[in-house]
Amino acid sequence: ALEAYENKDFAKSQIIFEDLITKNKEDIVATFYAGLSSLAEEKVEKSIDYLETVRFNSNEYYEASTWYLALANLKLDHKKDAKNLLEDLSNSKDRFYAKRAKNLLTEL
Repeated sequence: ALEAYENKDFAKSQIIFEDLITKNKEDIVATFYAGLSSLAEEKVEKSIDYLETVRFNSNEYYEASTWYLALANLKLDHKKDAKNLLEDLSNSKDRFYAKRAKNLLTEL
C-alpha cells in the first residue's frame, strides 16, 4: 500500500489501505494514508472522514491529519472550517505544521 502511495498510484493505494482498515479498524496508519489517497483522488468527503478519525484518535498523526483536513476543507470551499483547523495548528508545538498553517492563514 505504501509502495503504491509513494509511486503516486493513489487509486491502488486507497484500495489496499481500505482493505487493511476492514481487517483492522484501529489501524491509524492505514486510515491516515487512506485519507491522503482519497484526497489525491479528489474523493474529498471520504478523505475528511478518514482524516477526522485519525485526528481524534492519534496523538502521533494529530498535526499531519489536521493539516490535510484543512486542505480538504479548502477543496470543498469550507473556509471557516479550514481556518479553525489552521488556527489550531498554528499554535502547535510541531514547528513544521505550525509554520505552514500560519503561512496559509495569511493567504486566506
